Amino acid sequence: MAADGGTTSTPRKDAAVHQKPPAELLEHAIRSFFEPPNSCKVEIRSGSASDTLQGRFSSLRLRVDKTIVKGMPIEAATIDLKQFAIDLPLLRNSGKIRVFSADRLTYRITVTEVGLNWLISGKKKLAKDHPPKLELGDGEVILDGHLRAGLFNSPFRLKGSLAARREREVHFIPDYVSVGWLPLPGFLMDMVAGRINPIATLEKLLELQRCNVKIREVVVSPGMMVVTG
Repeated sequence: MAADGGTTSTPRKDAAVHQKPPAELLEHAIRSFFEPPNSCKVEIRSGSASDTLQGRFSSLRLRVDKTIVKGMPIEAATIDLKQFAIDLPLLRNSGKIRVFSADRLTYRITVTEVGLNWLISGKKKLAKDHPPKLELGDGEVILDGHLRAGLFNSPFRLKGSLAARREREVHFIPDYVSVGWLPLPGFLMDMVAGRINPIATLEKLLELQRCNVKIREVVVSPGMMVVTG
């Protein structure tokens, strides 16, 4: 027990976690990303004992359904890795996962409209007292928000699409903006897009920073966005 009456983890318990086999350590770290932890199914296949002790594995298969990652709701996700290597000392010491390399990595992530609006809710470059809101349709996206720029201070509605940009980012691409019934010039569309983009990144969606992963396709349907790579 801690001095204030709360509980703390014991060194013996932490040591027991660190002494687990590499595959168990990896699975434990993966599950810790998700809330609740049992919302994901993990299958890890190891190769030879020497490979495993160096952080090399044959395959990993991850399936997630209706989960939360660092506050962001995710409807579903699948991730498959083949012949991959991780930073095992980092995993043992801090519980963090860093993928050094992978012969093959594929993924599919489904985020709801609610999840996307959670992602953009912190975009402070738009009016703080009027947070932006995305509405996902059949291949079309509507963005409602409030823009302050110089003497301009008004709500707006932007229509456009979502697309992959810079290989690892999802951007909102506007094609029409209006205030009330009046269309606005293109520079205001670019200004709004610049303040809200990127909508999402692979770092946010996958928690992968070192691995060479790219976005192949972004598909929008009513209430859903699916990112694959």
